[in-house]
Amino acid sequence: MQYFPMTDFNTALQAAFDAGEMLHLNGPITVDTPISIRMKQSTIGWFGLDGHGHKITSTITGAPVIRCFMDGDTPTGTMSRALAFRDLTIVGGGAEGNGLQIDVPFNDRWIANVELRSLWVENVGGHGIEINGSIFESFGYNVGTQGCHDCGMHFAN
Repeated sequence: MQYFPMTDFNTALQAAFDAGEMLHLNGPITVDTPISIRMKQSTIGWFGLDGHGHKITSTITGAPVIRCFMDGDTPTGTMSRALAFRDLTIVGGGAEGNGLQIDVPFNDRWIANVELRSLWVENVGGHGIEINGSIFESFGYNVGTQGCHDCGMHFAN
């Protein structure tokens, strides 16, 4: 099993988001601290995480495994198009928060055309996948959850 020091994986994923590119996993990883990605600018074209069929195993306690978000420092009018999470499994230990969480709690910043494809989330302490806020015109294909302590998938605005 490949082990990424969290600063390396978090830094690599943040850099991919900042460049508007996909990060590709080359093997399974274990994460012991939350992956937190702040969306800082508008993006057009596919960007995000392609797992190539690999697994992320979590030993996190009390926080989402992967959280992508816009916050008060994200400029007003930011519109990110074509965020993707593909071909990936997240397996929790039951103590983390959500498996994958995407948050845009504003009416003046948005994400459109999110693609969740071939995802499996199992045994996380919260929702398998939680989508919150101004996120529009998105798609989920072949997405499954099992044994998550809250809902498999939760959508809120």
